[in-house]
Amino acid sequence: MWRPCLNRSINEWRNYNIDGTARRMQQQSTQTENLMKEEKAQMKKSGGSGQSGGTTKEDDFQ
Repeated sequence: MWRPCLNRSINEWRNYNIDGTARRMQQQSTQTENLMKEEKAQMKKSGGSGQSGGTTKEDDFQ
């Protein structure tokens, strides 16, 4: 009976960094930053400004 509780609490602790911030949120913000950088690079390559498609990269996360 105590073992599932112990495993759950260990997994919960794994989701947090030493300073207490959630890893998932940190990873998601890093992914968003990387996508934004990639999008800017693509716009520079194409020489255009603005979006060529109907959705933005950020819409994929929502």
